[in-house]
Amino acid sequence: MRLDPAYPIEREYYAMRFPQRWLEPLQRLAKTVGGDIARNFIASLNDVITATVPECVVTQRYAGPSDDHDQYWLLAYQPVSVATIFNLVAAWVRTWTATLEQPEQALSHLSPDDLIWSPVRIGPELPMSHLTRLIPMEVAATLSRHRAPHGDLVFVPCPTETGAELISWPPERIEERTPFSVTIGVTAQTTPTSNELLVYLSLGVRRWAPMRGKLAVGRRYPVYLAPSASFPSRPTAPYLGRADITLARVLQEDGRHTWLPRWDDALTRVLDQMGYPNLLPDPNLLVNEPVESLRRTDASAALTYVNGMLPWPRVSEGLSVADRHPLMSWIVNELSPHMRPVEPLTRAGRTIYKGLAGAATDVITPEVLCDAIGPRLTVELLTESEETAQYALDRLEERLGAPFPRAEKLNEVEVLRTVGPMTIGVRRLILQRRVVTYSGSSRLR
Repeated sequence: MRLDPAYPIEREYYAMRFPQRWLEPLQRLAKTVGGDIARNFIASLNDVITATVPECVVTQRYAGPSDDHDQYWLLAYQPVSVATIFNLVAAWVRTWTATLEQPEQALSHLSPDDLIWSPVRIGPELPMSHLTRLIPMEVAATLSRHRAPHGDLVFVPCPTETGAELISWPPERIEERTPFSVTIGVTAQTTPTSNELLVYLSLGVRRWAPMRGKLAVGRRYPVYLAPSASFPSRPTAPYLGRADITLARVLQEDGRHTWLPRWDDALTRVLDQMGYPNLLPDPNLLVNEPVESLRRTDASAALTYVNGMLPWPRVSEGLSVADRHPLMSWIVNELSPHMRPVEPLTRAGRTIYKGLAGAATDVITPEVLCDAIGPRLTVELLTESEETAQYALDRLEERLGAPFPRAEKLNEVEVLRTVGPMTIGVRRLILQRRVVTYSGSSRLR
């Protein structure tokens, strides 16, 4: 999909940066704790937010000394209570394995006033890293407003590492014990020859565990959570949280050890510290009777099916063409007029020279090349950097056995080289960039 500059996006979003003044006391505390906390202390906090405050989109994966002070930590459609976020942070710090005084000393340097939501709009002044998250968020917000007529599906935003993702919720075919959801992945990317951001959509299926399956030690199994009114942030719109289940070695009453499913330890410690020990569903029930967890109306949860859980999967991978076409038609209609489909690439004729097959892995001699294509060859290079152009020239020299000028000396005027019966020309095309300003204008540069 292409953004239409005639219809700029007007929605206002909210962004929060990780407070820079928090770094020093938290890093000092993290060094005393060691382990994963010392390597990247913000990672476990992000996991807690993803599970319990799903309306916040986490975009900063590492917190440390950096020149990029403009990086956003959290994005949201509406400001989430600062008190809720700070309470999570405080509980998270208090769970660190340290002396009782050390977490409290670190917390004395932290304040809710340091957490500030700032309004932000999609526009040309934003860096590319911000646009690649905000534009997919806009798509997700638009597609979650209305039901998709095909299958009467309701799509809900859910956490993802890049862009945005929507999952149809509640899942389909729960009673048939073949549960699945339709997924829409959204990313914003540029192409090699342009700075214009294009929106890419991928349709697929997320399969849910239909019965108890085999879980492997040391592997994390994602669970998607539909928050209830008891969640810390009390979300006013449907969002899905995500947390992981792992197998933990547990000592039984008879003195023997067994492996049982458990929520991530860092997450459960924070929830216990906040006074929410039973916020998440029982992991044993979720693994042993996953369909029962899907049937709940107050706070359903879905355990992701992972290959190898069962001898054979109950639902096939992928989404059929019969489903993709009507869903894509609905998406195009919902995103109009702010976005429109990119025109399909035009077909172009190609010639395969069978006479070159014998020299596929070696130097192509001028005589063989002349017999295959004739005495004239023109090579046109369309690259963004001189380094890429030079790499292409080096490979051409290896294959054709002919010297070429350096990349910095090439332009659109063809340079000719005579090699045996062949005349080989090379030139470098000027790359034109199309920049869309999101405010109603488009220009070449």
